[in-house]
Amino acid sequence: MAINREITLSHLHFTYPLRRNQIILQNLNLKIPSGSTVALVGPSGCGKSTIVSLLERFYDPSLGQILVDGIDLRNLSIRDFRRRVGIVAQDPVSIFVLN
Repeated sequence: MAINREITLSHLHFTYPLRRNQIILQNLNLKIPSGSTVALVGPSGCGKSTIVSLLERFYDPSLGQILVDGIDLRNLSIRDFRRRVGIVAQDPVSIFVLN
């Protein structure tokens, strides 16, 4: 799997499966070009960690898409994709690296 490393969050909506009435992300759009450094900043509970969990495929979006090089993340092998991802989680910072 060749990856140029461009990530696009397109019209992303998310609610946790056991809390469907609590909207975490609503119509989020974000394009992260290859080689970029991005900081997700906001108050506790605004969805920063949720975005990282969605990028890791621990969850899938309720609506919308996460695209890697124009391909929906749900269409990529989780196993192969996770082999290319490195995450260093610390409070209050998580680092997501796509190799």
